[in-house]
Amino acid sequence: MSDFKTNATEPKFTYLPPTEDFVFKQLFGDYREPEILKGFLEATLDLQEGDLEEITFLNTDNLKEYSEEKLGIVDVKVKSKIPEATDDSKLWDWGKFFKAKTKEEFEMIAEKNSDIKKAVGELEVLSQDEENRMKYEAREKTRREHVAERTYYVEEARTQGLEQGLEQGIELTKKVFKWHLTGKTNEEISILENIDISKVKEILE
Repeated sequence: MSDFKTNATEPKFTYLPPTEDFVFKQLFGDYREPEILKGFLEATLDLQEGDLEEITFLNTDNLKEYSEEKLGIVDVKVKSKIPEATDDSKLWDWGKFFKAKTKEEFEMIAEKNSDIKKAVGELEVLSQDEENRMKYEAREKTRREHVAERTYYVEEARTQGLEQGLEQGIELTKKVFKWHLTGKTNEEISILENIDISKVKEILE
């Protein structure tokens, strides 16, 4: 019996967007991984490494349950030293992290510093979670449906507007020719129909 071979390939792994509210909350609101939030806050608050002395996570119970909230709010209390000038490149690196879309982009930004590397590693774990994946796909489906619905109504309004404009144009043309046949001058028709005289000439040509 000959060996059976298949060309099927495994689906390409994709990260969930860290900007998605429930993903953001699980990523930065996990008290078990404080270094991720610490690194992010040091960059955004213009703090040097070590300036952030203490982070206290509030409402840490049932993290997944809290991730269902409409807004991904991470409730924390921090204690820090007086900030000094720091390297802006860290903030840019975090900006690239939030903008990343592909696996390659996340892996590249993970090499920038250890905190982002931890964030990418944690994001990978969150992205492999079946519940998170289903939740994100359901939200994406809803967003696509809303976009399609808005597009439909805009196009419908546009079509109706064109049809209405065509009907009004036909009606105006009839009136202009009617006035013209009764002997009205172009100037008089312009006044009677409240249109520019050039429009009257255009219709009668």
